Amino acid sequence: ALDAPIAKALLVADQSEIPRDVKRAYADAGIVHMLAISGLHVSIVAASLVLLLGIARVPGRIGSFVTAATIMGYVFVLGFPAPALRSAVMVCVATASHACQRHSSRWSILALGGIVPLVKPENALDVGYQLSMAGMAAVIAAGAVVKRGRIARLRGWRRGVVQSLVVSGVATLVTAPLVACWFGRLSLIGPLTNLAADPVIAVVQPVLFLALVLAPWPAAARFVALAAHPLLVAFEAIARFAASLPYAAVAVTMSPLGVLLSMIAAAGVVVACTSRFPGRSMAVATCATCLTVWLA
Repeated sequence: ALDAPIAKALLVADQSEIPRDVKRAYADAGIVHMLAISGLHVSIVAASLVLLLGIARVPGRIGSFVTAATIMGYVFVLGFPAPALRSAVMVCVATASHACQRHSSRWSILALGGIVPLVKPENALDVGYQLSMAGMAAVIAAGAVVKRGRIARLRGWRRGVVQSLVVSGVATLVTAPLVACWFGRLSLIGPLTNLAADPVIAVVQPVLFLALVLAPWPAAARFVALAAHPLLVAFEAIARFAASLPYAAVAVTMSPLGVLLSMIAAAGVVVACTSRFPGRSMAVATCATCLTVWLA
């Protein structure tokens, strides 16, 4: 099938069969991170398992154990890639806390998920691991913004749209230094593209995972895989359309000093989002951003 390379990337993190022009379109659209098995995919699978186990009326603690065991098995099959392992550890800690009815800080869970380099120090230099940690920090920071101010008073679809825009915007700002450093390109349309692609990937990922689970039953696996085909077509159409827009992405060259300043700016954004008094942090982030642009 024409969408087999994308399905393979979403299931087993194998991007070797994706044509270069297609991968470039995803990069310019700002959603190339969705092609890698990352914390996003593992979290979607975990949430789907929790939902299914809840529908099946499986007791909470047993469901938590089954979810954690399934996620660790999935990551084991993938070969323990650093971003997926980070998310798997976070899922296990969160489910254990829920099963024990203990409150846990999201930052503490993120810190536990980030201990992978203590076992494999080389993973600290892996772009997937860096983007995964930065992206998760951005999601937590964006969550703090959504819970306060005018956004918290919104209801219905308005809240959903604004929340998605805030999360996509903060994630784009926080991960921009790493994307520019590693790929030499910066997507300007990324927040809007993520808003369109998130609902698609949230559905297609568990569908593909279900097809993988049903592999011993070929007829059922094929039926589920065919159901994912329209979603994969829509996913690629979003990427190609966004990448075709004028000034969707720009090429950038980052010096070591520029990388350092841009990371300071990203850290300032995270601190500002989580602080009750964000003025000073935003001032630092703004100054660092201006210096970065001036150096570039």
